[in-house]
Amino acid sequence: MVGAEMAAEWSGDFRQTIASAGPDNPVYRTPEEALQDILSAAATQLELAGVHKVGAVVGEPPADA
Repeated sequence: MVGAEMAAEWSGDFRQTIASAGPDNPVYRTPEEALQDILSAAATQLELAGVHKVGAVVGEPPADA
């Protein structure tokens, strides 16, 4: 249910925090900083998806590897 959790978070305070990037925002000082955080999260998710797909095909490594 990751999608539901993400939707709940996005519709809450986080959406306002990221949409109001600027000098008065304690989390995101610029819109570029907010975008960088979004892109970093997306890249991490893609990497994790790839690791899980490859891991499913390759299997567990030998204990002595």
